[in-house]
Amino acid sequence: MFDNENGTLSKATWSQRCPWLLIFRTFRLAVDFRLLVMGATGIFLTMLGWAILATIFLADSNDLQVQLDIDRNNLAEAQANLDAVKGASAKELGQLKAQLQVAQAAYERTQSDIQMSQWTRPANGCPWQAIEGAVENSPTVPSVPTPAKTGRLAATPWQAVDPFTGVWAQLSRPLWAALDFKLGVSGLACLTLCGLWSLAVWAFFGAAISRIAAVQLACDERVGWMPALRFAGAKWRSFFAAPVVPMVGVAVLALFIFIPGLLMNFNAGVLVVGLCLWPLFLLAGLLMAVLLLGLILGWPLMWGTISTEGTDSFDALSRSYNYVFQRPLHYLFYALLAAVFGALGWVLVQNFAGGVVGLTYQTAGWGAGSNEIAESEEKAESEKGDERSVPRIDSIVNSPDNLGGVGTAGARIIHFWAGCVKLLAVGFIYSYFWTASTAIYLLLRRDVDDTELDDVFLDEDTSEATFGLPPLVTDTAGAPVVADTPPLPEADTTEEDEPQS
Repeated sequence: MFDNENGTLSKATWSQRCPWLLIFRTFRLAVDFRLLVMGATGIFLTMLGWAILATIFLADSNDLQVQLDIDRNNLAEAQANLDAVKGASAKELGQLKAQLQVAQAAYERTQSDIQMSQWTRPANGCPWQAIEGAVENSPTVPSVPTPAKTGRLAATPWQAVDPFTGVWAQLSRPLWAALDFKLGVSGLACLTLCGLWSLAVWAFFGAAISRIAAVQLACDERVGWMPALRFAGAKWRSFFAAPVVPMVGVAVLALFIFIPGLLMNFNAGVLVVGLCLWPLFLLAGLLMAVLLLGLILGWPLMWGTISTEGTDSFDALSRSYNYVFQRPLHYLFYALLAAVFGALGWVLVQNFAGGVVGLTYQTAGWGAGSNEIAESEEKAESEKGDERSVPRIDSIVNSPDNLGGVGTAGARIIHFWAGCVKLLAVGFIYSYFWTASTAIYLLLRRDVDDTELDDVFLDEDTSEATFGLPPLVTDTAGAPVVADTPPLPEADTTEEDEPQS
């Protein structure tokens, strides 16, 4: 639509024709200090909880590697025994095949435990070191993480290549891994508790981020710290229960298959199940697949639903499944756009944080001087054993243990403050994910329900202070003016007349 006076395209037309431009507003919101702190706190607590649970339920990484070597040898021995048998009876052949299957199952179970240990205990179970490794001490050329960078956050299987799909994959990892039927009891228990822990953490911090994003994206009003945290605390049960409900449904359907499936331990039971129950099993499997597909794709929308509408977990469940299955191509387009834009944003934030840390180190290094060390023990004893100068800041950054007790303590404190900067940078990955998820929810709600983008639930409680423009009214001439704030009622200072005696 063109303006009648100058023929220019109005701003409202762009927002109506290209509503997906809303996603490009998420970066400015995601780098807000409040959201960075919430995202950083959430991921640190998530990784800390995962590391503790993995330590409880899984063996040490070195012990797992030793066990993998033992299982590999047992598997090779069982395969060799089976290959060496010639002219054996059917019973002996069946026993050897059973031994091979047992050895294969043990080997695969240990492999699953090692993979689980890698993403639950990055950097040898130290979340702080893993987070520090995600940001270099200087700006770097962006590159896709490779397995060669072991021990760092970027090398772990769940680390984000971009802040949208990467976080989705990381937080969905317990659900994906639980579908691996090679897991043992301890591994399954570890995955279940890891999933519940991460859900409990992000049902609070993700909810607060989504609430701030929903109000600011919809009506461009700013929500403060405490109102957002109070909203997250009040709605924590709804955020926590929304993804749990479909999982409970999957568990019920699994029991429906499992209990009658016990009949298949007998040959007659196999016949009964095949004739009477298997079509029902397939129907239950179809329902489980639908529930899991909608959950895996739509769980980020549940946070946007509750934060925008102020409703409960059942409304979040209904809307997320509805939007995913009714507008899958729209959802895919918005997700790809958010992923590309988030990847560019992460490159900027990562290098900016690296520049802050690197410039601080280098500038401080000018005043720290240098250390004189011998090039090697052999050269130190020879005539060519000249000493060379090494910047002292390098010792502080790379080898603080060589500085002595007081120097080591000071270097550790310096590392802590540098790690705080890196932690805030990593917090952007998660603040962007929840912000972009909320924006995608607003767009899908517009596509499916034809609801305007600026329609958002605002708490009537005055404790949820929002900061926006004052209301406008028209004066006697019809011109818009700012409404006057009503004066506070004056206290009544009059005293009642005393009763006459």
